[in-house]
Amino acid sequence: MEHSSINPNKAAHIGHLRNAILGDTFVRLLRFAGREVDVQNYIDNTGVQVADVVVGFLHIEKKTRAEIEALAAAPRFDFYCWDLYARVSQWYARRTSRTFRRGQQRSMRLKKGTTKRQPSPS
Repeated sequence: MEHSSINPNKAAHIGHLRNAILGDTFVRLLRFAGREVDVQNYIDNTGVQVADVVVGFLHIEKKTRAEIEALAAAPRFDFYCWDLYARVSQWYARRTSRTFRRGQQRSMRLKKGTTKRQPSPS
């Protein structure tokens, strides 16, 4: 049984706790009934989601590293990322021909550890 998976780009809320409790309860009930249960608990596809937020900061908001660090130090940064993540999805939808190429480029740069900003075609 898979449960408690939370999107790392969204603010945590009571629903996440509820899902963890429900998942754990179902596992315990099934085990009590004599069933063999394998529990899977993972954190979504963090790499892609974090890369999308980076795309938002660099290509939509055109933020510098210092500006991003200042935001990260402020309260409710998780809510900020949640909203930005949603805006990136909309931005990709309007630019479907660039979505795959941009994702590949961002992923390769993240893997290499480089953050050099490339010109962004609008």
